[in-house]
Amino acid sequence: MLAGDAIGNFKTVQSFANEDMIVARYNLLMGPVNAATFVTNIKIGFGFGLSQFTQFACFAAMFWAGGLLLETYWSMKMDDVMRALFAIMFAAFQAGNAAAFGPDIGKAKVAAERVFSIIDYPSQIDARASTEKGLKVNLETFVGKIEFKNVWFRYPRGKEDFVLRGLNLTINPQESVALVGESGCGKSTFVNLVMRFYDVDVGEVLLDGINIKDFDLHSLRSVISMVMQEPIIFNYSILENVLYGKPNASNSEVQNACELANCMEFIDNHAGGEGLSFDDSAQALLKEMADNKAKLLGLIGQAKYDEEVAVLQAIEKDDEKKGGFQAVAGAVDKRDDKLRDITLSAGFESACGIKGGKLSGGQKQRVAIARTIIRKPTILILDEATSALDETS
Repeated sequence: MLAGDAIGNFKTVQSFANEDMIVARYNLLMGPVNAATFVTNIKIGFGFGLSQFTQFACFAAMFWAGGLLLETYWSMKMDDVMRALFAIMFAAFQAGNAAAFGPDIGKAKVAAERVFSIIDYPSQIDARASTEKGLKVNLETFVGKIEFKNVWFRYPRGKEDFVLRGLNLTINPQESVALVGESGCGKSTFVNLVMRFYDVDVGEVLLDGINIKDFDLHSLRSVISMVMQEPIIFNYSILENVLYGKPNASNSEVQNACELANCMEFIDNHAGGEGLSFDDSAQALLKEMADNKAKLLGLIGQAKYDEEVAVLQAIEKDDEKKGGFQAVAGAVDKRDDKLRDITLSAGFESACGIKGGKLSGGQKQRVAIARTIIRKPTILILDEATSALDETS
């Protein structure tokens, strides 16, 4: 654990010049372990050597037996002997490989049962459930009055500790309310209950006098927008990240939202390719190679080009197996041409990178704010959404 933490947070270790301390502590922790496992390691090493000796001894015995058969039976062919030997060898290899997974079968069964028990567990707040019973928000009459009436709430994993104890609060339309308090006092819990990520244990949360449990979830959340302190930015372009808030928005709406969120400064800087870190993912490199194929063929030739493409495709498949998010061009921006009423700068096509890694903290927050503004929500919730912004922004 110490080694994993030190390697994962190496910048912090280096910034405090604590490399020697970490190494000394690691050696201190490993001292008793090395002493306790010395005899065990000797046994394991001896066992490994014995297994290797046995394996090659079996090979020697098989080849000796094959030679003896050839010497005894002149009618027997060398091809037949070699086929038999290799059949025995490969069968033994595969049997050994299969046996190695034997202890893991029980663990895999237990893990599968736990996974499927979680999948099959009925959700108390199911966003995918039928929407026929829930009330639809009437956008013409909805004003966004929020009321907490004698709300008591505790998280499922903390049944002994109530986060909210009899909270009574009213937020009227057109009001801006700030919740301020020490860590753990319930600020984020308030947000979770308004968004109905959780349901209260006692009391009611009302919107325009109606219990939020009576609303259809999709309809409820369509009039509420939230920007978190650590916003989630997808591996799409800036344009597509903004459109995530409103897929059918026009280009002019996108630009207005970005201007209100003070995004245009860095978006316009990106239009000329400046300020962008190079995307060295296999997916991005394959796209660049395809776009510049003719030029690359003239420089490195067809054989080298095909070789490089094959290597990148293999890396891309490995990333997919590891669960790496693969961006797809136009995955979000599927709007009709009539919505492209103005021409946006090339900076809007800049890729944000995995988890917004190509943007700074402040840039990510401004994109998230633009994504929220474009929806024009009735209720806007900001959970320290400007913590990484300067005073001007």
